Parts: sequence; C-alpha cells; structure tokens
Amino acid sequence: MSETASTSSPESGRESRRERFLRLAPRRVDKALIAMRRIGNLAAPTYESTEAERQKIIDAIFAEANELKQKLEGRSKQHEPFSF
Repeated sequence: MSETASTSSPESGRESRRERFLRLAPRRVDKALIAMRRIGNLAAPTYESTEAERQKIIDAIFAEANELKQKLEGRSKQHEPFSF
C-alpha cells in the first residue's frame, strides 16, 4: 500500500483507513475486555453453575479468541474439514 493510500489528504477531510483503525481499535478492545470482566463476575458466590456450564463458557471464549487471532494474522477464516 502506498503512503498516499494510507493517509488522509487535508483537502478531502476524509479519515484514512489507518486513522479509522486507530480510532476504533481502542474502544472496541476496551468494550471486549469489560465484557470479559463481566463474564468473570459470574464466578461470584451469588451465582450457581455447574463445571460443565463454566467449561462451555471458557471453550466458547477461547474458540472466538482463536478466530480473532487468525483474522488479525491475515489467515483464512475457512475451516479445514475434519479427518483422521
């Protein structure tokens, strides 16, 4: 990507893709971290859950985190079929 394609021109007043990323990323990451902390609050003694239910939550979060990692690394989102 060329330098001109990644920055905004003063006359256009438009936000570059880089500027947009830098504006959106901190807010989105903060919101995700807050949501994860709120899920963690379910461990409080005021709630009751089974080990299987807690494990299901953990598995879902790790699976989504792995998807996120692959996307950010530019890897294909397509899943390979299961085989032995």
